[in-house]
Amino acid sequence: MRFNANIDVRYEVPQSVLEGISITKDISANGMQLPAALRIDDGTRLGLKIMLPEEKNPVFATAEVIWSRESKSEDENMHDLGLCFVKIDSLDRSRILDYIYKNWLYNAKVPLS
Repeated sequence: MRFNANIDVRYEVPQSVLEGISITKDISANGMQLPAALRIDDGTRLGLKIMLPEEKNPVFATAEVIWSRESKSEDENMHDLGLCFVKIDSLDRSRILDYIYKNWLYNAKVPLS
């Protein structure tokens, strides 16, 4: 299950000059949807630096592009990428899940007890 969340992400294609900064459209414990200013082919692996809000240390992960399509945004050069985490520390995955859960509670207006 993916959750809407706006999280800053830096991405790079290892052994390449391709890199960028973006904001997630949605995220889960297993991957994310990320808009990118360039087309990246399916199967490409990306190094990610995920900046969870209100956390000092970033989450580092490697993800594979599962799908890539032209974005429906007004910017013709944007592409949406479906990413699946292929390498992520279990504690970092837990940090993502904690953020998702807290964000969901906040947006659902569920009181924290």
